Amino acid sequence: MTKLYMIEGPPGTISQYLPGNYQLTHYRNTRNHRNEETTFCYIEGEDVAGWTLEGYVKPRLESGLWFGLTEIDSIDPEAVMYDEI
Repeated sequence: MTKLYMIEGPPGTISQYLPGNYQLTHYRNTRNHRNEETTFCYIEGEDVAGWTLEGYVKPRLESGLWFGLTEIDSIDPEAVMYDEI
């Protein structure tokens, strides 16, 4: 079952931490709670074999000091699609 997650960080960097079964699909530039410019990334994927969210994706993101991966129900309508460069 495909699940949806959100994390704060630059899309180009966050996408490099993801295995093939998880993709950064959208992002949204906004302001955080300190009124600073930031970007929220939307990740979709599902666990396949050992490439799991808890066993691989979260620890990999956290190894780069990207914390706060949160499961969500839907993508913000103001988010734009992410196209890898």
